[in-house]
Amino acid sequence: MRSVKITLLILTVAALLRFVVALKLPLNFLHIAGHDDALYMRLATSIATATWLGGFDQFTLMKGPGYPVFLAISSISGLPLTATHALFQISAVAVTAWSVFRLTESRTLSIVTFLLLAFHPVAFLPEMQRVIRDQIYWGQTLMIFSLFAVLMFAPPRRHVLSLLLGAFVGSILGWAWLTREEGIWFLPGLGLLLAGAILTAAPSRPRLLSLGQACAMAAAGFLAMNAAYLTGNRIVYGSFVGVDVKERNFVSALGALQRIDSGSIRPFVPVPSAARTEAAKVSATFAPLAAVLEPGKALAWWRSPGCQVYPTTCDDFAGGWFVWAFRDAAAASGFYRSPNEASDKFGQIAADISAACLDGRLRCRRSWLDLLPPMSAEQWWSLPRIFGVLAARAAFLGAPVNVDTPPSPTHIAHELFNRYWAFLNYPVISPTAGMRVALRGWYDDAQSVEWPSFKAYSQSGGELPFVEVRRLPGAAPQMSDERGARHHWR
Repeated sequence: MRSVKITLLILTVAALLRFVVALKLPLNFLHIAGHDDALYMRLATSIATATWLGGFDQFTLMKGPGYPVFLAISSISGLPLTATHALFQISAVAVTAWSVFRLTESRTLSIVTFLLLAFHPVAFLPEMQRVIRDQIYWGQTLMIFSLFAVLMFAPPRRHVLSLLLGAFVGSILGWAWLTREEGIWFLPGLGLLLAGAILTAAPSRPRLLSLGQACAMAAAGFLAMNAAYLTGNRIVYGSFVGVDVKERNFVSALGALQRIDSGSIRPFVPVPSAARTEAAKVSATFAPLAAVLEPGKALAWWRSPGCQVYPTTCDDFAGGWFVWAFRDAAAASGFYRSPNEASDKFGQIAADISAACLDGRLRCRRSWLDLLPPMSAEQWWSLPRIFGVLAARAAFLGAPVNVDTPPSPTHIAHELFNRYWAFLNYPVISPTAGMRVALRGWYDDAQSVEWPSFKAYSQSGGELPFVEVRRLPGAAPQMSDERGARHHWR
């Protein structure tokens, strides 16, 4: 009994410490990031006001509702988002530690698991401190594999509890499937767990039957989550389409564009300008999109993010950024009046290009996966080195690249910022980009008539520059830093 109390004390202290640290980490509040942070906040406000996902446009079904649902629940709870992030993450770590204890019956191993995961450095990286789905996705992943392992190898003794656990973990998998688009990566690992469980349970027919029923409940929970999402879309938008970057015709259109052979393969450029020009000649539906994607047009700015990562691509759209430029071009050409119209037009692009490939009007490469762009031989041969680099980063063998949380651009679209910040219950955010600071109060120095000097310091202790100190008649002195936005100390 004493050892149990000590274990609970250790875990409670660790959880509280983890919670306090999370509360102190400021979010980089990007309320204008329309394809990421701002999108999740926009969808969450619609969910919280019972208007499903709001009005339909190219953003509405672009990413799954898993994280917006979390944000809506967080808003309703009254807790700041940093607190609900921390509570969910701690819960996921606790579930994992419990699963380890359930599988190994080792209290020491479960404590070590909790401590290692609770204070894993990845959760504290500056790039993670945003309103993004990665805040919950790693916790969902821990829960899915941990609870499936328990369900497969150490299920509850009472059959009804085993069925309930199956339904619960299936629902978590369905939720995670709607949080990010690449959920298929769960299946190989879960398949291995199931294969091992079947081999273990094979000698016992009752155990094998119980395993099958638990798996059926997990499948039911998964299907129920996805069916609810699809049904809601059908009622509100007139289509059973889910996340539309995975919609069949969109994927086919993207794959068809990537298969066009316009010359040698350019690494990290999935659909070069020459390929888009050739596609426009054979597809009247794609032609206006190609025009909008030309240099100097409204969507040319999509080249900039890729240019920063892959300098050799600065004259075109790099990597995954082309997907979003392609969607924005489709929106500018009127594709997104409804999910069905968007699907039909993307399907027409795919059909036009495929027909041109078959009759020889286009030279096309063969591809087994529509979402995989062509890769050069050098890229294929570089994969072992890249995996090594990723492994080193995952093991934190080197210092993180970014060490500072960038300022939140609260001076842009300030009304929108206020609305989203209030919706998320005023979590701590990073300093604003440029501040005007007002100090109110009394200053009295009997030894001097000189006005005091002021200095400002960051939380890390570094001195912050500012350009002037002004004393306003009948008011407090004001300090403005060299960037010039506004903030008040109270």
